Amino acid sequence: MAKDVKYPFAFDENNQLVFVEDIEREKRHDHTYHCPCCGHPMLPRLGDSNAKHFYHSDNHKCSVESYIHAAAKRIIARKFNENDSFYIGLNSDRPCKDKDHCPEEDTWNCSVSSVFARYDLKRHYDLPPEIEVDIVEPDGETHYRPDVLLRSSNPKRRDIFIEINYKHRSDSRKLESGHQIIEIKVREMADLLRLAEMESIDESKDIRFIGFKPLGVTPSQIMKEQKEDHELNDHPYRYYDYPPCIRRIIRNRKGQ
Repeated sequence: MAKDVKYPFAFDENNQLVFVEDIEREKRHDHTYHCPCCGHPMLPRLGDSNAKHFYHSDNHKCSVESYIHAAAKRIIARKFNENDSFYIGLNSDRPCKDKDHCPEEDTWNCSVSSVFARYDLKRHYDLPPEIEVDIVEPDGETHYRPDVLLRSSNPKRRDIFIEINYKHRSDSRKLESGHQIIEIKVREMADLLRLAEMESIDESKDIRFIGFKPLGVTPSQIMKEQKEDHELNDHPYRYYDYPPCIRRIIRNRKGQ
């Protein structure tokens, strides 16, 4: 590994992740630092001519891939632990909440177009994140080891796996497991900095959401939004454009 690799993060003596930009020059010797990947000692380089960075003080050459993978997991855990909120943003189709017991579902297949929405996971996931914990499925034989695991004290709420994609996406077995998965592609040191600065982990070409359930809407919401769409696009409001359940809502509102 080249000697000029610039590592932006290290652990302090309390195993707390430290960003080199947060170290004040006059306090550089107040703590000791070590690599989040290999555990070897690191020192901060805070000169003016080059970007601030950590380096291995014993000239150890750990893998950049392993360092990025290890640092990314701990950046996510720190964001979750230290912030009041942990937002995710994703696109979701919104089928009718009554569709599973609607006799007309096959005919109408009611839904509202995909929307982008943000959620604060800390509202529902109140336990500290765990890194590379072993998950054993009920069959006792299937094991998973997510990079970061988010859990809730509510046993009815499904776990969330956060996976770091450096070279490879999650394997098909994990993707088909039914677990909620957030997969984040991280390739370079600069990606670590972007990850640390993100105010919300939003769906994009580099961030995938797998296994998250679509957001259901009620027939009333479908009616309201479809009517607004008609008006926005200068289409006439037509009573029989709507499925029977929505026509019933309209009749009830008119007292018919």
